[in-house]
Amino acid sequence: MKQLYEITGIFTVLIMAFFSFQSTTVGANEVCGPTTGTSIQLLDNNGKLKQTLSLEANSSTTTIRRILNKAITRVSVYPQDESNGKRGTVRLSKGQFTASAFIVMKEGVTLEGTVENDRPVTTMCTQPTSDAVTIKIMVSHTGVKNLILDGKRRTEDPRTGEPRNHYSARNRGIEVTAIDQSKSTADLVSVYSVTNDLERLQNILIEDVQITGYEGYGIYLEHVNGVTVKGSDSRKRNKMIIKDIGYAGIGGYSASNVTVRHTTVRDLGPGETVGNTKQSYGMAFSHRKDKAGDVMTQSKFPRSDTIVIDGNVVANNPSWEGIDTHSGHNVSFTNNVILNTRFPIIVGGLDYKGGSVSAYPPSNIKIVGNI
Repeated sequence: MKQLYEITGIFTVLIMAFFSFQSTTVGANEVCGPTTGTSIQLLDNNGKLKQTLSLEANSSTTTIRRILNKAITRVSVYPQDESNGKRGTVRLSKGQFTASAFIVMKEGVTLEGTVENDRPVTTMCTQPTSDAVTIKIMVSHTGVKNLILDGKRRTEDPRTGEPRNHYSARNRGIEVTAIDQSKSTADLVSVYSVTNDLERLQNILIEDVQITGYEGYGIYLEHVNGVTVKGSDSRKRNKMIIKDIGYAGIGGYSASNVTVRHTTVRDLGPGETVGNTKQSYGMAFSHRKDKAGDVMTQSKFPRSDTIVIDGNVVANNPSWEGIDTHSGHNVSFTNNVILNTRFPIIVGGLDYKGGSVSAYPPSNIKIVGNI
């Protein structure tokens, strides 16, 4: 038993050393490179190859987006497995796929990259803008696996050329919600008041995806009821990685039944400026906040509920919070490692009137075994 404790201690020290010395490289602003992937395979729910689409060399970014969305649409009409809602998989070959704008998932479809030597070798990139999203999920029973998503985050001020980090909430790697993101919280009161749990997005899987270089969120979840984010490596936790993110690695709003396991989130900031503070998050679950503090309005937005954050690593967020819930219910933070972070774990309500009033307190919170 003593030897086991010693091994565990050594492993923990190694993790801490590795992640504490990682940093974001600052250099010239990058753009997406041309598409080098050569094919797209369409498979049914049993893994049987149904069709292969070949890509022409030097295809434009608009053509790549059209072909990818066409492939996803074709798979979405395959027979559906009634037990899990799945219809099939769109598998991308090795290389980079650069699209002019976001890719839209269809119900029952999984978007998957190619793996070589136990690593993903397929990269997706959308032309970087301040509010670009690479993959949008607005339906249930979908998945994203074995992909590298590169947001090409800006690292220099476009006017002065000075090195800096950027924050833009709408720039996201994967966005999972059917809620219109162009509308304000006040505009969405009527939308939330007529929806129910049956209309939330369900059965979403994000596995072994590397998300890097986004100015807002790595993964954004809103009004969902059943999402799993996980890495298949439970020891090193280096297959599901979210890094170099401006605001939050994973952000959940009115999210229910969400599990995050064996995921690494690191290198966060600068975050949103609130007063004199820049706020950024590793993993955070709350609900939309009516900044006016109106009780009836706020009650329209459900809190996040039944959240499991287990066995993850959050590192390098020196200005703000590692793992967080504001007003969450049935939330567990267990067996996580949190490094170089100002506030490792935060559990609280929502503040109003400059912090003089706190409302919607969290309930049934479990915090065990974190380092």
